[in-house]
Amino acid sequence: MDMPSQPRYAAAMDLEMKHLQLVLAIADHRTLTKAGLQLHLTQSALSHQLKDLEGRYQRALFTRTPAGMVPTPAGRVLIDTARAVLPQVSAAEHGLRDEAAARTLLRVTTECYTCYHWLPPVIAGLQRTAPAVDVSINVAATQAPLEALLRDDIDVAIMSSVPRQRSITRFPLFDDELVLVVPATHRLAKTAHVNLRELRRETLLIYGPVANSHLLSRVLAPAGIVPAAIKEMQLTEAIVEMIKAGLGVGVLARWAVHPHLAAGSVKGLRIGRNGYRRTWHAVVRNRLRDADYVRAFVQLAAAAAPGSRRWTARANPS
Repeated sequence: MDMPSQPRYAAAMDLEMKHLQLVLAIADHRTLTKAGLQLHLTQSALSHQLKDLEGRYQRALFTRTPAGMVPTPAGRVLIDTARAVLPQVSAAEHGLRDEAAARTLLRVTTECYTCYHWLPPVIAGLQRTAPAVDVSINVAATQAPLEALLRDDIDVAIMSSVPRQRSITRFPLFDDELVLVVPATHRLAKTAHVNLRELRRETLLIYGPVANSHLLSRVLAPAGIVPAAIKEMQLTEAIVEMIKAGLGVGVLARWAVHPHLAAGSVKGLRIGRNGYRRTWHAVVRNRLRDADYVRAFVQLAAAAAPGSRRWTARANPS
């Protein structure tokens, strides 16, 4: 029994862009040498490619004459195809490059892992209002956001502790309150407010590393307060679970632990009679502070952020 023949279109699947470029260059220049110069190939390499292509289709594509390389009828088919297809491919490539060049990347990090919980709606909102802007979250820069910003590794840092720098601009986003979070059975659990001096008797759970802790360097150290012990954790949920188990206490944002406070599994104690408050900012380098997409991101962040008071996107130079 004869074997069934292959579909007539099967050979066409072997045709590549380089083949169209090859036959068109030979047709335009009539010699392999000149065609090779256009394609940045040696004459021998071009001759080898032509023989390979002719072997695939079992047809001569060019005839050598004193006037140069003359296409055969089969060669004209490929040449006509090349003249039609190659300009379209080139236009498509330019269009894709132009589209990629027109897109803007906004690189964002935060000072606290918990802030990543409310960032997704901000990113989704920016994609609707500024579809040409892609947002990239740099979690690695969380440990040192300002340094990453000044190195130009990120474009926006969401921070509560912002030292003054002439090269940056701060957009206030929201205020929140830090509370001392203790187990529900803790000796201070029924106290309305506490003094941070109580930490001298406690194991303090903090976001690591110790060297980057705003609480230790800006709050406790100036007051001469040294906790009985310090343990580093990376995630708010992990700190809360340790507190629940009676393995330490933490100073955390009230909004970040609100579900646990509402459930009564831990207690959030006001620090001092008036509480300890801070303001979060979106921090950018000065050259980006007037960019429309940055302003749009800041406005969306201010609207989506937690905390008791939200701000509008008014820039504060540092």
